[in-house]
Amino acid sequence: MSSMRSVARRAAIIAIVTSTLAGLAGCASNGKHGAPPETGPAAPPTTAAPAGLQYGSSLGMQILVPKDWKHNDTGCHQTAAPSLNFGNGPALMCYTPTPIHKEWATIQGDQSPALGNEFEAKVTEVREAAITRDGVPATRGTGKLPNQMYAGWIRVPARHVDLLVRTRSAAATAAILDSAALVDVDHLGCATRQPGGTPAPPPRGAPFIDPEPRQVVLCYYGSDGTTLSTSGVASGAKAADIAAALNAAPDGRTPDVPKTNCTYSAFPPRTDAILYVYGSDGMARRIDAAFSACTERGLFNGNSYKKIDVDLVGKFMILVSASYAIGEIPSGK
Repeated sequence: MSSMRSVARRAAIIAIVTSTLAGLAGCASNGKHGAPPETGPAAPPTTAAPAGLQYGSSLGMQILVPKDWKHNDTGCHQTAAPSLNFGNGPALMCYTPTPIHKEWATIQGDQSPALGNEFEAKVTEVREAAITRDGVPATRGTGKLPNQMYAGWIRVPARHVDLLVRTRSAAATAAILDSAALVDVDHLGCATRQPGGTPAPPPRGAPFIDPEPRQVVLCYYGSDGTTLSTSGVASGAKAADIAAALNAAPDGRTPDVPKTNCTYSAFPPRTDAILYVYGSDGMARRIDAAFSACTERGLFNGNSYKKIDVDLVGKFMILVSASYAIGEIPSGK
């Protein structure tokens, strides 16, 4: 069974969930995942999640959790709200204890620390089994926490990714584990491995990007610049706001950081994020964004560059609700 059909099957399984995740019941996905476009006839820009649910995607793993769960409400200043955690980079240096009954699901690299460290408490009644997830060997486990919450995990060493889950019921934890799929392209059309090449040039005389896009999809490739860290999407007025900000940015590349202020060999040029702008003409166009290195930073649409500042990067990076590294660039003020 392909990973796309598996996503649909797992969405249906989620109907077993209890009142803790009541929004998961009775749902199925359409299972259509298109390839990330550069230009050409627009496929559906997103794959809609089943009613009451939302997708989370990171490091080639995709899961379903309730739609009202927050994103990355973890670590410093976290609240008691349930949270879908993924794609985190640099973190604020403070300590906020995890609320005792906070529910969360985390997709992370295969750090494989002790279970007690991952769940901040001793895990008992552990049950583990070897499984295959979308044709890839994995390990699935469950256990009980001292606060009467239910832990679960899926480890996929070959893909260097783990899923960790903590909820208030065994059924809720199982439902999220059941939803996990390994994908090459996620629900927003972002490729797990960063695409090569460069954007196709826009038509002659066209603005930097379409000023009235249907949607703007952001694929963030994180600190290593090769594997999808997380993805996000804007539509309607939010998409138009991002387009206006990008079109208004000054032409040219952002000035390089002086060698005295940045170790060039440690921070080589790379594309940090790719935006796919679905235009009013039914086409999808790619914009490359580079902002974490010492040199060659800015936005590139295949024909011309736009300079970036801290505010402009924040304008589109807010779509992924994740922390990120940014080089020495103007504040925009």
